[in-house]
Amino acid sequence: MKHYVQYHNTEKIGSRPARGADGFSVFSSKHIRHLIGQQVWLISGVGEKRKTFYLEYTFTVDSIEQGSPNSAHGSNGFAFAPPFLLSGLTWFEEFKKSQQNFSLGVREIDLSTVKQLENLVSELETPEARAFRLASTISASQFLEVLRNLEPQFTQTQKEMLLGHVNARSHEISMECLAVLAGYSGFEAANVQYGRVGALLAEALGIQGLSQKTQMIGTVCRNQDDSGHWQWKMRPALVEALKQLWPTTVFQMPEELVAAAEIDADAHGSELRPTQRATLVQARIGQGDYRKKLLDLWQRRCAVTGCDIDQVLIASHAKPWSKCSNQERLDPFNGLLLTASVDRLFDSGLISFTDDGLILVSSQLTEDQLHALSLSKATRLRHISDRHKAYLKAHREQVFRLDEGD
Repeated sequence: MKHYVQYHNTEKIGSRPARGADGFSVFSSKHIRHLIGQQVWLISGVGEKRKTFYLEYTFTVDSIEQGSPNSAHGSNGFAFAPPFLLSGLTWFEEFKKSQQNFSLGVREIDLSTVKQLENLVSELETPEARAFRLASTISASQFLEVLRNLEPQFTQTQKEMLLGHVNARSHEISMECLAVLAGYSGFEAANVQYGRVGALLAEALGIQGLSQKTQMIGTVCRNQDDSGHWQWKMRPALVEALKQLWPTTVFQMPEELVAAAEIDADAHGSELRPTQRATLVQARIGQGDYRKKLLDLWQRRCAVTGCDIDQVLIASHAKPWSKCSNQERLDPFNGLLLTASVDRLFDSGLISFTDDGLILVSSQLTEDQLHALSLSKATRLRHISDRHKAYLKAHREQVFRLDEGD
């Protein structure tokens, strides 16, 4: 974690900085997106000509809002009450000079100054505030190490809750939603189980003093969900650790989030457990276990051309996704392993296949266009199973465009 200083000119702005009801904030006209996950120290200057400097608060940045000005926000921090007088301290005067009297905007702080600032906090903060602050300093590599050791101790329900949280939009979720994902009738049981996960993490990482152990996993964020429930935002370092721990089920790419939103909009989306949801997301984008099964089924070669270059092979569904049950969406026999160009033809309905595997070609394609892709009207699937036939029929009836007007 890096540390940054932001200066608040009280005379220019017109008021002293204050912690808001929903956490800490700093504002800047400059680019500050790099502050996410980092520690910010807010120093104020009071007086017109000869200023007196105070340390107001410090916090870990959870989110950035772009605007005029840009703003950084966080709920995990420490406020000095009253603000701590810095003027006159030898180390501070040297630091102020290095910052050109804070005329440079948001700037990174050197390690020796960070040590001085942290000493001030340790002298004044309560044990619980200290534990809360230290929890925010845990790195992704530290979380990953303890997660690998603790994973066998987690129940399946606890794993579902972690997965549901990390795959939630912006990694934010209410305890009520976590309860639904875990199969509980009320949020109280979810509170208990998630608290146990937090307690295991805190113990393994040497964090003592948290009265609410869920704070080891995340912090209460500024946004409420559509039902008006307060949400927990997973700690960024924990998000990164879970991405490495569970790379096939934790969403890594934008298209996974798009697929997740589509699945959530499905009538039965709310009934899915997080692991089921993640598996469907991977199938929707042709990745994960669904892709692996198709690679095995087609001996890692295109079902049509025989191409064996993994990077250009796409796991394509035959029956339209929107018409499938969740079981059909995960059935490898509902898929063909195709090169990118053949996949586009199949997906757009310009080609299909008979029950014995012979290619069907839309009148919108010429023979020259087929030959350019090394295809012809005699092309066949390399092999076919009876379990493919119902899905190929659905593709012919619902996707294939035989004539120009289809």
